[in-house]
Amino acid sequence: MSKKTYSYKDVVELSTVIEIDGKRKRITFSGGQMFPFKVDAKFTTSDEEIQEAIEKKKAFKNKNIFISAKYEDPKEGEAESKISAEVLEGKLNKAGFAEYPEITKVQEAKDVLHRKYGVLLTELKNKEDVLAAASKKKVSFPNLA
Repeated sequence: MSKKTYSYKDVVELSTVIEIDGKRKRITFSGGQMFPFKVDAKFTTSDEEIQEAIEKKKAFKNKNIFISAKYEDPKEGEAESKISAEVLEGKLNKAGFAEYPEITKVQEAKDVLHRKYGVLLTELKNKEDVLAAASKKKVSFPNLA
C-alpha cells in the first residue's frame, strides 16, 4: 500500500464528496494559499479506495487534482529493516540515554528512531538530523559512522 498526496490546483481549501461502494465520504483539501506565493491545497491518504475514488473524479481527469507526492511502502517479502527486535531494545547508559552500540550506519539509526521512537523519516534527512533527533529522544548511537 502506498501513501499519496493529492493537490488541488488554484484552491486554498475545498471540501468535496467522493463515493466508495455506494457510500458518500467527505474529504478536505487544505493548506493552500494565494499570497505571497501560490500553494495548492493538499489531501494525503494511504487508503486505496479513497485514492481510486479521487482518481475517478472529473477534476482529476481534467488535471485540476493531481498527485503531488507518492510514498511507497517496502515490498512484501523485502525486509522492512535489518535491525532485529533485540537491537531495538537498547541499554540505558550512565546519562540515562538508551544506548545502541550495535548501530554503525545512519540508515540503521533512522530505522531505530522511526520504529521505536516515532520520529518521522522526513525529519531524518542526514546524519546531523539523526543525531539531533536522537538527542531529543535521549538516544545514543556511540558507534555511528
